[in-house]
Amino acid sequence: GGFELEGKSAAVCLAHYRSEHEAFRTMVCHGSFKVTLERNGAFCIIITNLTFRGGKAVREVQVWPADDAKQKVKALAIDAQRLTKHLANLRGMVSN
Repeated sequence: GGFELEGKSAAVCLAHYRSEHEAFRTMVCHGSFKVTLERNGAFCIIITNLTFRGGKAVREVQVWPADDAKQKVKALAIDAQRLTKHLANLRGMVSN
């Protein structure tokens, strides 16, 4: 398109963001979450999601210990900050 050169780094960053976080976005939007406490006081997240594949309902359950959940939040924050920076740079380039 008209801004291909300017948007290339933002497009690469957006593609990375989607590949890393799209499945999580689907879980957040369409799944249900339960937070439990383990005996040692650490939390654990249980994610239940119902999807349809080949016309059949498939129930998926994931269990994330506290450390895994914290790592996901950290990765999401880092990638969101990087994407925001690239999109802001793109906006600055095309608005001049």
